[in-house]
Amino acid sequence: MIQVEKSINELYQAAVAFKKLKPWSFMLEDQVFGIAYPKTGEMTYCSITGHLGQDVGITVYLNDASFEHVYKVMHDAEHMPTPILADHLLSVTALKCSFESKEHLFPEEQERLKALGLRFRGENAWPACRRLTSGRMPEMLEDEEESLFLTYVLTETTRLMTQVKKGEVTIEPIQLGRKIPCIVPSDIEENASQLVYKDLKLQPQVTSIPYIYKDELKIKKVSGLKTKSLTLECATVLLPMPVGPEGTKGLPTIMVAMNPKDGQIFFADVVTEEVSKSIEEQRAILLDQFIEAMLNNHIKPRYILINKEEDRLLLEDFCKKARIDLKKQNYSYDFCEALEEVSSSLMMPSPFLGFDEDEDYNLEDLEDDVDDYFSEEIKDFIDITSHHMLASSIVQNYSEDEKEELGGTIEMFVQVAYDIYDALPNEWNKRLIEAMFKEAIPCYVTIPYDELVKVPSQLRDYFAFLGKEELLNNTQELIQATKKNEAILLKNGKDKSKWNEAKKASMKDLE
Repeated sequence: MIQVEKSINELYQAAVAFKKLKPWSFMLEDQVFGIAYPKTGEMTYCSITGHLGQDVGITVYLNDASFEHVYKVMHDAEHMPTPILADHLLSVTALKCSFESKEHLFPEEQERLKALGLRFRGENAWPACRRLTSGRMPEMLEDEEESLFLTYVLTETTRLMTQVKKGEVTIEPIQLGRKIPCIVPSDIEENASQLVYKDLKLQPQVTSIPYIYKDELKIKKVSGLKTKSLTLECATVLLPMPVGPEGTKGLPTIMVAMNPKDGQIFFADVVTEEVSKSIEEQRAILLDQFIEAMLNNHIKPRYILINKEEDRLLLEDFCKKARIDLKKQNYSYDFCEALEEVSSSLMMPSPFLGFDEDEDYNLEDLEDDVDDYFSEEIKDFIDITSHHMLASSIVQNYSEDEKEELGGTIEMFVQVAYDIYDALPNEWNKRLIEAMFKEAIPCYVTIPYDELVKVPSQLRDYFAFLGKEELLNNTQELIQATKKNEAILLKNGKDKSKWNEAKKASMKDLE
């Protein structure tokens, strides 16, 4: 315990010495240099941050795979949609020493500094030594070995930055194939080091393994679907927001799949209750939900387009078994827009990305944001489909009053399906029609009986329109379900004993 306290004290003393030099005043974050572990010689990559006054400090990327994420950001950030950029930054394993305002320290960090007798004043003054772990929010550095290594990094970096400031050493912006300055051990027993120049040749490590999809029944069902001439762009990304029980540091993962031909989002979901699971487990959950959407909508796409290697590893086995072509290519502009729209609708500001944290934000808030996003999608679907249907030849024999009633029926059906059954249009099926005709519409919805009897035929026309416009693919199933369940709809709509209290009161007012 005494040794740990000593190592922590040395860590913060090294941080204070590093800060006095203010290397961010003359270094940019792409002027990367290497520092090898003294005992093993394994290379880490160091980046000085804060040249513009934000995120002041140093980040030490602990392996090639982590630094590769950052290298992509350094060289392609302007072409990346924000969610992909954030996903890269949240997928690293690193040690970090930054200098914060006191209010941005973790409570345990404030207690540690107080115990060490260290006091600072002003912005970007208080040292925070943290571990960054892929798929998790930053945590205070507590491991003794890592604390000793970060102390070593800070000490060696202070020495190197002194040479850079004097013009004795030059560090160029990083580029694959170029040499970068690296501090390597020269005498392990004497803890001595030397500066050498090494070619930057990243050797990506396998941080994920291919996911083997084992639900043979679902594979069989998807394989049996008729392949549509449909292409879907797909991506999974981490959101920079901690949710779940107090103390949970895991980050939620979202998956978005979009039809690039018309810009319609085929599937979008977020893992919330399972944020304590690993990233790979979260992606597996989302894949299963993605497959459910295919089955519910009776769609098997011909192609799924991905860009991230992690998404290839997730989808490859399933696509091979289901006979779907999986292709890797750059994201389209429209997909980037869709990904940003979905992500921003769910995302809260995060201190990790330079924003203030809302301490009251929790799992329920995330679920509310998901609901709000899809509520807006539902409203848009109602407005667009009803507007186009009322201008189509399908309703050419409708009177103006009948068109108005039809618009009301469309809005009622779509809204009730979502509000009561959480069913989006691509999740509508015969079981939903059966449930809605048996209970929700006749027993909960305030609608006169003479209008209720028109609902089945109105919905059949609506489904026929959606099928004709290729907005839904299982419309014949829905049309047949309205015919099969029409009698129970009218029976329960007439039986006042089946109505809930709210409908009874509303209908009494109408009378």
